[in-house]
Amino acid sequence: MGVSVAIAPKFSVSRFWTDARDLESTIFIYVRETAHYLLVPPPSPQDRNHKVRCMYGNGLRPDIRERFRVAEVGEFFKRSFHVWNFWSPRFDHAGYTIIVNVPGEKAFQGYWRNDEATNKKFLRDAFKKGISIIDLEMLCVGRVMAVGTSSTDLGIPSAGRARTSTAEVSEVLGHFPGITEANVYGVRLPNYEGRAGCAAIQISPDARQTFDNTALPRFVRSKLPKYAIPLFLRIVENPTHIHNHKQNKVPLRDESVGIALLGTKAPEGKDDHFLWIAPGDKSYSPYGQREWEQLSTGSIRL
Repeated sequence: MGVSVAIAPKFSVSRFWTDARDLESTIFIYVRETAHYLLVPPPSPQDRNHKVRCMYGNGLRPDIRERFRVAEVGEFFKRSFHVWNFWSPRFDHAGYTIIVNVPGEKAFQGYWRNDEATNKKFLRDAFKKGISIIDLEMLCVGRVMAVGTSSTDLGIPSAGRARTSTAEVSEVLGHFPGITEANVYGVRLPNYEGRAGCAAIQISPDARQTFDNTALPRFVRSKLPKYAIPLFLRIVENPTHIHNHKQNKVPLRDESVGIALLGTKAPEGKDDHFLWIAPGDKSYSPYGQREWEQLSTGSIRL
């Protein structure tokens, strides 16, 4: 039995569901950042007037499924290494971090012509001598689960430290009035271990004058733990995407929040500006060269 496939000349938000209805489509394949644009038009009674029963792709936000009432979602993740599939995945806030005990490092394709980036994904001699593990950084939160071997063999505790994923923070920010896109990542700061949370957000033109810096932290805190609120906001004019429309965190992460570095890795972001939650404050305020120097010299502490 054959299957008909319809391919449009280009992606069109205004035509997408009209085409789906006209063609009586039952399945479509998506990339998260492209599917996200389907939420831009205001809700319509026609949103659920279609025959699509399944969406298959990578990184779908739950609100897309809920708004358009699609019965099944097939997800794959970490395509650079291999394909793992979940069908209509449902994770609660306990969530999981997934790690895989690999038979050999060549079992995974890794990043194209980038051995350095591929090597960073492997944890060698983890838990036991000679064991190589690939950290999939599953976009969920909380406990630890081992795939391909037992947690007892690896010495993994049954419950790890709870954490919140960048995807979860990005989703919450995307629901705040005026934010059209949020790209969440971690930045290194001088004199501190680990990374601080930063969100590159694009604000719709009609909301820029009324955007509420005070309400945003309260909104995020009502949805997520306090530690999940991004310390920094990077207000962007042009989001950074790669060829397949996925968000590109790497140049933003490399530029960190050093004002002099703006535009050195992400040229389209040379005119961006930052906000931050200063020590003792509860809302966002302007962040610039003076604040960066204070962080660098240790004259203010987070």
